Amino acid sequence: MKTVPLADVEETLAQFETSLAQFIQDVSTEQGKAFNRGIRTSLIGAFLVTSVLTALTFGKALSTGTIIYDIGLVRNKKKVFFHRIAPLILYSLFLASILTIGLAAIFPLTGVKALKSDLVILLLVMVLSSLWGVFLSATLSAISKEYAYSILMSFLIAGIFLTLENVGDLVFPFFRLLVWLSTSGQIPLGKWGLIGTTLFAVSPALSLKAFERGDYY
Repeated sequence: MKTVPLADVEETLAQFETSLAQFIQDVSTEQGKAFNRGIRTSLIGAFLVTSVLTALTFGKALSTGTIIYDIGLVRNKKKVFFHRIAPLILYSLFLASILTIGLAAIFPLTGVKALKSDLVILLLVMVLSSLWGVFLSATLSAISKEYAYSILMSFLIAGIFLTLENVGDLVFPFFRLLVWLSTSGQIPLGKWGLIGTTLFAVSPALSLKAFERGDYY
């Protein structure tokens, strides 16, 4: 029986370990990309659902003029606004909770170990993404008086976020915000992310003012 030289065996093992390490690294990289895509898709999905729902309820009432009945009964636009928006905010919280629970169940299958603090941050950002859909759609509907425009703009924003990095962070800063919070600020929010987050922060006031200044008679 012919024996294989020990040096050849060691060289073969070394080559195998090198290729295996590269394979594991490639798999890990692809898992990371898939994980990021999943988070991004969930965030933008929450935004689209609440944005479209707001357009079809609040926005449609503005477009058809039926909101005038609410204003006539209550005689206070601010109260009418909160009465119409409150259920959408509650739905946003519900939707964000369901999505976060679903992602938490999937994380172990992708090799991701999420701490409770990570899930709390994810839930927070998911809620903010959902609320952005509500207030942006409400603002656009109040300004344009056309709910279809709000739906179109929501999908346009989703497309920009998924294709353009800097401008995407401006119109939808929540993935960048998630990374910033998860790393305790080690990865910066960035200029575009900061501007986008500021726009979100003022969006409730903007949507209310746009509604109060509207003429629905």
